Amino acid sequence: MKYEEFKSKVKEELRKQYPDWMIQEKIVYKVNMKKETLMVRPEKAENLAIPNIYLEDFYEIFQQDQDFQKAMQAILYLLQRYTRKIVDPFSQSLKKENIIIELISQKQNQELLRNIPYTPFQDLACVYRYILRQDESGMGTMLLTDDLVKVFSLASEELHDLAMKNTKEKFSFEVMRLSEMLYAVTSATREWGATALIFPETLAFLGEKIKENFYILPTSIHEFMAVPQKDCQVEELLGMLKEGNQTLITKNEFLSSSIYHYDIRTKQLKIVANYDV
Repeated sequence: MKYEEFKSKVKEELRKQYPDWMIQEKIVYKVNMKKETLMVRPEKAENLAIPNIYLEDFYEIFQQDQDFQKAMQAILYLLQRYTRKIVDPFSQSLKKENIIIELISQKQNQELLRNIPYTPFQDLACVYRYILRQDESGMGTMLLTDDLVKVFSLASEELHDLAMKNTKEKFSFEVMRLSEMLYAVTSATREWGATALIFPETLAFLGEKIKENFYILPTSIHEFMAVPQKDCQVEELLGMLKEGNQTLITKNEFLSSSIYHYDIRTKQLKIVANYDV
């Protein structure tokens, strides 16, 4: 069964299960990804959270053993398990201190960036998230769109400055020496650690550790690596970054295809090489 036939058959089955609900096809842009989804919902779905059905994911389930019913059962389970009533977080008292920064690739997220506020940084983009919850199980966030930012009545510069302050307060960044010539920078939780790259004091501290100019490999959204300038050639580092991006991380963890250079005297960060993605 080809993908288009699979999609048609899924919609047919969903109409049987949910005859009074709307079934819509939509393209959803997530970080580093473009996903085709089905949205299945009643006409009035106020205060109702309904999961998106990412068709390609379920088509992969079908392809494993050509069992359509197995894939369909997984789709129905998703809808039944995760359709629930919610309290709109923006109907509650808003906390501006819950706005933080996530660092993502500009090139890989051009469509996503059309509808959300962001601040360019090298070949990257600072986008903004709102923390919905933070507990022992982790952090739940939502990406702030242009419409949601209006709720906070913040100008672009105010939004960025506030998010910088909040991120610095909520994230603890660590510099780890992995070997004689390799350093890693990440967060204490090992999530979104590459955001440390936007803080000048982090790079200055790293410079104090290395004691000379250094190159930076943005290896994923979760961390970046640094090597002293004298120890490596740019072409060698570019090959390492490309291989790591292609084999060691998932698509949604990709950050950049560029090598950066940091000058400890001028405290300037710049791109010195990149490869085509």
